[in-house]
Amino acid sequence: MRTANLLLALALATAAVAQDDLLFYLPCDEGQGAVAQDAGPHGLSARVQSGWAASPRGSALSMDGTAATVTELDLPPALRLGDQSWTFAAWMRPSQFTIDDRQNQRRFFSYGVFPTANYVLDLNGDGTLGGYFCHTEGEGTKSFGLGTNRPLVLDEWVHVAVVFDRAARRAIAYVNGFAQGGSDLPADFAGDFDAVGNISLGAGWHNYWGLMDDIYLYRRALSRAEVRALFTQHNDAYGVVISDADQAAERREALLEAWAATGPAAAERGDWAAVAEACAPLVAS
Repeated sequence: MRTANLLLALALATAAVAQDDLLFYLPCDEGQGAVAQDAGPHGLSARVQSGWAASPRGSALSMDGTAATVTELDLPPALRLGDQSWTFAAWMRPSQFTIDDRQNQRRFFSYGVFPTANYVLDLNGDGTLGGYFCHTEGEGTKSFGLGTNRPLVLDEWVHVAVVFDRAARRAIAYVNGFAQGGSDLPADFAGDFDAVGNISLGAGWHNYWGLMDDIYLYRRALSRAEVRALFTQHNDAYGVVISDADQAAERREALLEAWAATGPAAAERGDWAAVAEACAPLVAS
């Protein structure tokens, strides 16, 4: 009984932490109509132009790859991302990756306006996750991208998350609760994303084609454990089996982060013994 109570307390503590700085959570339970209601603390609602379809947890938004099937919502000024970290997470079931265009990608999330201040997340034609982040300062645009090597699978449910961590200066993509790749924020990337608060799920340009359910946006960087918790809390319904490759990619990403925390500084001061020590786990992997 004591063990059961401890596990319950840990679960509740995890759930409480995960609500910190939650901007919205769309369970997509409506199954019909033009509104998807926010179940988070702010009571926002999304304008549904996409369709609806059945999902393992009831219903999901359904986009058909055209500009007509986009779901949108607006963050009020007090809730905009500004210069804060953020995390996007959702369950997705893509129906098509490719599009007949030189830019062979489909967009499933966009915040802001290009090129003033814009965060976008895409599925590339090969099924991998991609991201592009930019802002304009004076006459110049600062930008960088995020990519992974892990392709998704058509017509299979998958949990996708992207953590944009301003403090750690890193963006990380997760698939099924495991990190699959990341990019360092450039030293000159410091834009303020307060000017606009429009969010689209899907996009008018190269719209996502597939289903989307249980959609979260946080105004902070979730930890690895919290991203994993978002995946596991509904996976009983979605039934994803974790692959060895996903776990291996997570371990590799953790090793790269550990190297970044100590290796470059050791090299700068000429401490080659410390460099070798920092490199050893990566080489062994």
